Amino acid sequence: MNAIKTLLAVSALAAAGGAQAAIIATYDYSLSGTVADVRSDSVSGSDTGSGTATLDDSGMLTLNGSRVATAYIGSFLAAATNTTVTTTFNGTYAGGAFTATSGQIVPNSCFAGCDRIFNMPVGYDSVSGTVLLSGGSINAVVVMNGFLLITDTWTLTPTTPAVPVPAAAWLFGSGLLGLAGITRRRAA
Repeated sequence: MNAIKTLLAVSALAAAGGAQAAIIATYDYSLSGTVADVRSDSVSGSDTGSGTATLDDSGMLTLNGSRVATAYIGSFLAAATNTTVTTTFNGTYAGGAFTATSGQIVPNSCFAGCDRIFNMPVGYDSVSGTVLLSGGSINAVVVMNGFLLITDTWTLTPTTPAVPVPAAAWLFGSGLLGLAGITRRRAA
């Protein structure tokens, strides 16, 4: 009896520990933003990007794609980056809506023209926005290195997944073929 209780307890713990967040929706996203100097008007620039995103039921939105950020002092290019990034937003998922509360960007690789200012992991100072299964947007603001103010908006559009043929359809089809074969054999 004790062995059965132990086995049930271990099974319950394994099932609870092995549970992973299920992906609820996938999206294509576009990123648009601005780069400015919090100390003066001397720096201006843009932040753009695109990629794909997944939303899971644990309250995490993960975006993978490319990002190009530039910063100018007057007409002089002060900083630029062309990188692949993973951006994660944490929040809550309830009632078919994900509400973002925090976020972080982690550059994965940096290409020609990359500047170290933009090529580092950074957490956003403020994050807001709601994403439904039908799409939505998230806004985020961060001050990097004490002077670069980056204001970004991610616009998410749901992707249309390929509609799989359920296993039941294959089973039903093979059953029909079997019945057709039996009927044909009886007729012969």
